[in-house]
Amino acid sequence: MRTFILAIIFIAIAASFSSATAKTAEIPKCIHKMIDGLNSTPRLSPYIRIDSYMYRGKITYLATSSCCDRFNPLFDGECRQICVPSGGFTGRGDGKCIDFGEKGQQLENIWTVPRA
Repeated sequence: MRTFILAIIFIAIAASFSSATAKTAEIPKCIHKMIDGLNSTPRLSPYIRIDSYMYRGKITYLATSSCCDRFNPLFDGECRQICVPSGGFTGRGDGKCIDFGEKGQQLENIWTVPRA
């Protein structure tokens, strides 16, 4: 019985590592390329984080700006900018996806700026 319980625990741990790897593998190459560029100059990065969201039935990526009146663009899986849900002088973005606050469901944090 003890061996059976240990086997189940081992399988559960292995599955959790597998799903974490799968999440990373699902991030599009262009998002990885964007992150690599941001990591190359972290102190000058215009963004402080990138989060994945489910929005209008698709996985999207929100880049949150580092300060003030800068836009926070939303990208699709091919790194095309969909809209800007927030930021700017009014804080309301570009007005092209005003329902993002209600309909966008945050999935996970993909990247955070590695500033020291």
